[in-house]
Amino acid sequence: MTHGIRTQPYLSLMTAADLARAIGEHLRLARVGKQWSAADLTERAGVSVSAVSAVEAGDGRLHDYVAASMVLGFGHELWNASRPRPTSLDELERIELARCEHPMG
Repeated sequence: MTHGIRTQPYLSLMTAADLARAIGEHLRLARVGKQWSAADLTERAGVSVSAVSAVEAGDGRLHDYVAASMVLGFGHELWNASRPRPTSLDELERIELARCEHPMG
């Protein structure tokens, strides 16, 4: 018996919608684990109640996912997950060139 723990689906077989729903569920579980209501998350993240509901359902906007992730303590993981991981020297060179052409703020 797994006591409600689901096995992780194989990521490469998931659609973008599947992944968004899974991330929304992870964020909901993190919120519940902190004993926060949806209204608590709304206040802390600076997003609307409908945005929190949409994110937890897997149907939110990127900004709202990021805002919720940051206040729930996943900002560092989100930052690392979004960084490019070159698989060749040519790809690394193109990334570095693009970084120099458009430095972050």
